[in-house]
Amino acid sequence: DQDGFEDSLLLRYEVPETSGKLSISVFDLNGREVVTIMQGKLRAKTGSILWDGKSTTGKKLPAGIYIVKLEYKVGARIYEEKKPVVLAKKL
Repeated sequence: DQDGFEDSLLLRYEVPETSGKLSISVFDLNGREVVTIMQGKLRAKTGSILWDGKSTTGKKLPAGIYIVKLEYKVGARIYEEKKPVVLAKKL
């Protein structure tokens, strides 16, 4: 609601090298992808990106639990990590 209270989520990542491609996506608990936050090559092994709590269409998503999936591809190797996150609203 843009009141400055948990309207966004800072996601930090670390990858083994910079020659691959990184994709960071958010899924709802039904497994539907709601947004791809980042997709492409990296300049550094570590970094961060901000998710504004909105879907691909720009719709503000409801409060709840979401899954953030990080996928890093280097040649034929794929590194994947999934983490639950909570999108909260002010009480």
